[in-house]
Amino acid sequence: MRGWIVGMVFTVFAMGAAAQQTVSFTSPVDTFRLNSTATGTVTKNGPFLNVRIDQYVIWQPKKYEELTDVIGYKVELAGIENGRWNSLRSSALVSLPYQSGPGLTKQVPTATVLIPVDGIKSFDDKWLVLTLVLRHRDGEAYTHAHSARMKLDTVH
Repeated sequence: MRGWIVGMVFTVFAMGAAAQQTVSFTSPVDTFRLNSTATGTVTKNGPFLNVRIDQYVIWQPKKYEELTDVIGYKVELAGIENGRWNSLRSSALVSLPYQSGPGLTKQVPTATVLIPVDGIKSFDDKWLVLTLVLRHRDGEAYTHAHSARMKLDTVH
């Protein structure tokens, strides 16, 4: 009887457990006008990826002398198609009004974003991309930092 109860509790716990992975986001050095470096955790929970950004800084290399207006950021689930990021799903934009300048670094507050992933069967060939949205003339520009390839173990 005791073994049956322990087995039942283990089964319920295992079925309710969410797949989780730590992530680091990095930008190529001095490639973008404004860069992101961040760490966090991604958890698959039902039809969502919960992406918690624990440590996040944005920084502007000194060689870019113009001021840079930040609108916000989002996290995207992406694959690679023809050598370019192909965004499959995205979180909502997190507002981050900020003006950066040469050599400046800003620490961004901790946040959790949700990416809807219903219908996506595998994350094996996917990455998370941290996209910084900038004001550019009359529109928007983007810079990207990406994680390593996803390694979430999910059971469907």
